[in-house]
Amino acid sequence: MAGTSLTPRELEVLALLAEGLPNKSIARRLDISEHTVKFHVNAVLAKLDVQSRTEAAVRAARMGSSHCDLTGLLGSLRQLGDGGCLHVSLH
Repeated sequence: MAGTSLTPRELEVLALLAEGLPNKSIARRLDISEHTVKFHVNAVLAKLDVQSRTEAAVRAARMGSSHCDLTGLLGSLRQLGDGGCLHVSLH
């Protein structure tokens, strides 16, 4: 996939998913419901055109190594403001 637009929240979920956290832990960390986490995970999987959380985590790791540190990326997301999207190029 050449590129995809992930919302700041989807990128947060992706980063936590890449850390291996289950939905319940992601929900607690982001102060959202587990149902909302499932919604975001499904959106991330669809946008990245992957079938599993593991594949999404691999993509996140590639993003982190080829573009920037995902932790730094999460800090940068706050600059986008609510409702913004970030265009991410995946290789």
